[in-house]
Amino acid sequence: MLRVLALFVFASCASLAQPLTFEAASVKPNHSGSNSAHTHSNGANLEVTNVPLADCIREAYKLQPEQMSGPAWLDSERVDIIAKAARPMTGPELMEMMQSLLVERFKLVTHFEERQLPSYLLVVDKKLRIPPAAGSSGSISSRNGEVTATEVTMAQLARFVSRVIGSPVIDRTNAAGTYTFSFTFTREAVPGAEAKPVADPPAGPTIFEVVRDLGLKLEEHKLPTQVLIVDRMERSPVEN
Repeated sequence: MLRVLALFVFASCASLAQPLTFEAASVKPNHSGSNSAHTHSNGANLEVTNVPLADCIREAYKLQPEQMSGPAWLDSERVDIIAKAARPMTGPELMEMMQSLLVERFKLVTHFEERQLPSYLLVVDKKLRIPPAAGSSGSISSRNGEVTATEVTMAQLARFVSRVIGSPVIDRTNAAGTYTFSFTFTREAVPGAEAKPVADPPAGPTIFEVVRDLGLKLEEHKLPTQVLIVDRMERSPVEN
């Protein structure tokens, strides 16, 4: 009897250890040549349009740009993904499923290393100036500096800002819930980075100024950071 019970417990634990996967998924390369990218999720479905593989990996593992190292082509190879879960999932569950999808379709192999990296903390500057949203769709679209954020968390905003400035940005706002807002910004060099000559000065607000307008600020730090190393990955996905 004890042996049967032990086998049952072992089988149950093995079952629990199985990674989450999508019920169905279509993964296709996108060769449109467009720079416009879009990601949308409603809890049970995930739709990725023209997103670089590097961004797919970073989103799946909740990484900032400087927290990943891999081949240069990860930034140029873009994909379309339509994936469906068997039931509504939380954000972390969907990202675990995204990890499984990348491993299955692109044969992704990775490991982590700890490195000291220049980083920013996203914190509230006196008072948040954007009202809370009711839902949790978690969508950020950006085109030529025009950004629309729909029902996003502060952690999602931190990841977006990180992609813009090219340094890790960590959410330390302690602001729960989601927020909907839009803004326009002009890209600029990150403070402390090597300056590059430009023909004309920025015509609009920088991302640092936009963050302040939202009632937030970026505090610069140097922190020990886990960096994901991409050891191996196929350029093209396994057929659907």
